[in-house]
Amino acid sequence: MPDERLSIERELLQPLPSLRLLIGAPSVIRKVDRPSCVRYAAARYSVPTRLIKTNVAVVVDHGALCIVEPATGVTVAERELGAPGSASVLDDHYNGPAQHPTEGRHGSTC
Repeated sequence: MPDERLSIERELLQPLPSLRLLIGAPSVIRKVDRPSCVRYAAARYSVPTRLIKTNVAVVVDHGALCIVEPATGVTVAERELGAPGSASVLDDHYNGPAQHPTEGRHGSTC
């Protein structure tokens, strides 16, 4: 009888909420695209190229956008929030100004 009840209850069970205390604004997870950028609020922000195809956490605090590598907790980029449609690109993320990648066939950069 307990085995039958457990099989029914498993469908109803959910994970317990985290007991970890969150301080500040909640983060949003974004995937870094091939041009080494993440999108947030319709704007693009560059991150170091080593993070291409990985997920990063994006946190907004007091008008600043912080991009954090979740595995280490290290902030990899910090910028002012950009207007929708804008791009914030740092040359250091591409090892200098001549190294900016292009996106797809259109030839646009972040």
